[in-house]
Amino acid sequence: MLSWHWLFLVNVPITFISVMLIWVKMPSFPPKKKSEKLDLVGIGVLVLLSSSMIYGIVEASTKGTFSNTITVTAITFGVAMEIIYVIWAIVRRNKVVLPLTLFKFHSFTGASIGIFISGLFLNGAMLLLPLYFQNVRHMSVIAAALALLPQGISMLISRPFVGRLTDTIGAKYVAMVSIIIIFLGTIPFFWFTQKTSYWVIAAVLFIRGFGAGGVTMPLMADSYTGMSDAQVPAATIGSRIIQNIGGAFGSALITTLVTAYANKRVKRFETSL
Repeated sequence: MLSWHWLFLVNVPITFISVMLIWVKMPSFPPKKKSEKLDLVGIGVLVLLSSSMIYGIVEASTKGTFSNTITVTAITFGVAMEIIYVIWAIVRRNKVVLPLTLFKFHSFTGASIGIFISGLFLNGAMLLLPLYFQNVRHMSVIAAALALLPQGISMLISRPFVGRLTDTIGAKYVAMVSIIIIFLGTIPFFWFTQKTSYWVIAAVLFIRGFGAGGVTMPLMADSYTGMSDAQVPAATIGSRIIQNIGGAFGSALITTLVTAYANKRVKRFETSL
C-alpha cells in the first residue's frame, strides 16, 4: 500500500507528460494584444477574493456551521476585495484582467450563474457519495473509488454527444436536460440503505453521469457567445473563478449540513442515556 503522500506525488509525472504534450502538439497562436500590460493589481485582488471566499467556506465545513468567526471574517474580507475590484474595474475599464463589461452579455451572465449552481450541486454530491460507500457500506478507499466508476464512464460516453448537441440545438437546452437528468439521478439516493444492491446504485450512477457530463461544457461554450476574440481570455478567467467558488461552496454546504445533523443526533443520543 502506498502512503497518502502519493495523492500529490502522482500528479508529478502527469504534469510532466501534460507539459510535453502541450509543447509538442499544441499549435502556436499569435498574441492578440502585444501592447497590453498585465493587470497585476486586478489579479492580486481576484486571488485574495477567491482564496478568502474558498477558505471561509471550507472552514464552515470543518466547524459544522457558517457562523464561526473564521468563516465570517474570511467571507467579509472576500466581499471587501470584491468591492475593491469593482471600483478598480470601473476606473481601469477594459484594461483589467476581468472587465465588468463582460456581464453585459446575457449569455455570460446566465452561464456564470449556471456554472456556479452546477459546481455547487455536482461537487456537493460527489463529496457525499464516497462517504456513503465508506461509512455506510464499509468499503475501503479503493473500493469506494471503484464504485464510482459507472458515473465516470457515462460522463466520458456523453461528452462527444454533448458537443454535437450543443452545436445543433444550443447550450441552453442541453444544460437544462442535463440538470433534469442529474436531479432524477439523485432522488433515488434518498431510499438507499446499507443493504441496497450495488447494481441498482451503479445503474443510478450511470444515469446520473450522463447529466453530469452535459452541464459544464455547454455552459462554458455559451458564455463566449457574442464576444470578440480579445474578450475570450478574460471570460475564461471569470468563469473558472465562479466555478471554483461554486464547487467549494457546494462541498462546504453539504459537509456543514451533514456535520450539523450528525452532531444533533449525537447530542440527542447522549441526553437519552
